[in-house]
Amino acid sequence: MTQLLSGHGCFNEFLYKIDRTPSPICAHCTSGKRDSADHTLLECRAWFWHRYNLYDSLCFELGDIDPPDLGKILEAMLGGRRQWSAMHLFAKKVMLAKEQAKRERQGIG
Repeated sequence: MTQLLSGHGCFNEFLYKIDRTPSPICAHCTSGKRDSADHTLLECRAWFWHRYNLYDSLCFELGDIDPPDLGKILEAMLGGRRQWSAMHLFAKKVMLAKEQAKRERQGIG
C-alpha cells in the first residue's frame, strides 16, 4: 500500500523518471495517460473490478465519486479496520499484477 500512496513503485511515471522504462504511459489500458498512482487508483480501466470491489467495501457507488477523488477514498479508508483492509487488499492485488506484467514485458516473467 505504501507504493500506491507514495507513487514510488511499479508505476511507469515513476519508472520513467528513474530511467527504468522507455515511457511514462500506462501499459495496462488504452487511455494514453501517464501511469501514476492516482491513475492506477482512480481511473485505469485495467483495474476496474478491483476498484469496484474497493468502492463497494468503502460503501461507495461507482458514481458517488465523480470525478474520482483521492481525498474521499483516503478518508473512507481511515474509517475502520474493514475499510483499511479493503484498501490493503486492493493495493496488494493491483501492485502484484502490475509487477508481474512489468516482469513479463521485460522477459523475466
